[in-house]
Amino acid sequence: MQDQEKFYSRLPSPLKDASYVAMAQVIRDARLKPTAPVTDAQIVEIGVVDSLQLEPDVWADTANMDAPKADLALRRRDCEIWIRLQEAVLKLTEDRAGAFVRYQFAHA
Repeated sequence: MQDQEKFYSRLPSPLKDASYVAMAQVIRDARLKPTAPVTDAQIVEIGVVDSLQLEPDVWADTANMDAPKADLALRRRDCEIWIRLQEAVLKLTEDRAGAFVRYQFAHA
């Protein structure tokens, strides 16, 4: 939770506000229109992973993002990967992006 607070404290106000509005909508939708978590098979089936078209080294590094980092350079790399991944997700159609985000949170 502390890492999330650090992250949000660095965002410009308009982006932070938009993020909070989006989170509120997600919470509202989850209550009013619950959706089952997305499974590994569904992620593969809808082609979210392939459609992100990230370089192989970025995909390889995503698997290591949860590992503790020894130095600042490695932690910065995690931030760069997270930003690139989210930029790619935002280019997807709403249903595919939503599935990927639900998948991420279910496996966080």
